[in-house]
Amino acid sequence: MEQRIAAVVLFAGCSPAPAAATPPSAPPPVDPADGASISAADDRKAEPTLPVAPAVSATDPNGLTPPPVDDVGLAGLPVDVRVAEVSALLTTHRKDCKAFARRSPCELRLDLDGDGTEDAAFKIRDRSSGHAGIAVRWSHGGVSIIGAGVRTRQLATDVHMDGTDLSWREVEADFADNETESSWGIAVRVGGGFRRGGAGSARGEHVAPGITGDGLWLDGGDAAEILYWDGERWRRLVLGY
Repeated sequence: MEQRIAAVVLFAGCSPAPAAATPPSAPPPVDPADGASISAADDRKAEPTLPVAPAVSATDPNGLTPPPVDDVGLAGLPVDVRVAEVSALLTTHRKDCKAFARRSPCELRLDLDGDGTEDAAFKIRDRSSGHAGIAVRWSHGGVSIIGAGVRTRQLATDVHMDGTDLSWREVEADFADNETESSWGIAVRVGGGFRRGGAGSARGEHVAPGITGDGLWLDGGDAAEILYWDGERWRRLVLGY
């Protein structure tokens, strides 16, 4: 699978030495993905930044050290797979509004990395295997592929009655396992956590370690998860009902 993806950026192991370079100017706006879309209300007034593509460091951005990865196969998986642009993505994948969560919007507009500008998440399907997943077009450039036949690992936080558990997990290759029951939406950042529907919503707040921006709410019917970017890696906040 990795041989078919052009200009892939793999985020693994250690951080590169910082480069003393002037950040490039902001890219021109990109047309949204085909199909219906919704946006997260953004009242943040901070000037947008253009961060250098992040890499995994030894410690969590929240100060919590990730657990070791004992499984050799899992340890060899990247925490993020990116291609340079949407045109490169479309050589191996296609946009598909019915890939999963068929009753939900095709595209979501939200600030995943907290830089004050909107990123776009849209549903995709691998052209070869037919596996469904998510593509994230970052406002500062690059497109991340989550699922859709691409093997990566994520740091999962399981929330239960007795507390939380932190563990590494391989991302499912196909998001279409519960096509008829699943839905997705925006989990808006509120302080140190997320709230489905934003700050004015009556729904409860879900505290999340390493939060930097908004998240993607993934609801399977009997449980929900929030997929989010912590500045270095993808995380999942697993919420049991």
